[in-house]
Amino acid sequence: MAFEAAKGDRSINEIAAEYGIHPQQARAWKREFLEKIPLAFEKDRDTVTLQKEFEKAYQKIGQLEMKWDFLSSFQVPFPRILSNFQL
Repeated sequence: MAFEAAKGDRSINEIAAEYGIHPQQARAWKREFLEKIPLAFEKDRDTVTLQKEFEKAYQKIGQLEMKWDFLSSFQVPFPRILSNFQL
């Protein structure tokens, strides 16, 4: 209802009559809808924080993979105790 009122295709009185509400209530809902609609497009702070943490984790994974590749290129025999160790 509030979206229809915000579109402006029909008058508030027509919309209020269709939904069986008082025109003043329809105006209040329209005003609240228009005030709060920007919130639907804002990113949540928690979402932004999580996204940054994921980026850091992926970066760290990449660094560790590079170190592993570098270190595994050496042909140094592992001590017997580590020979059964698997990653």
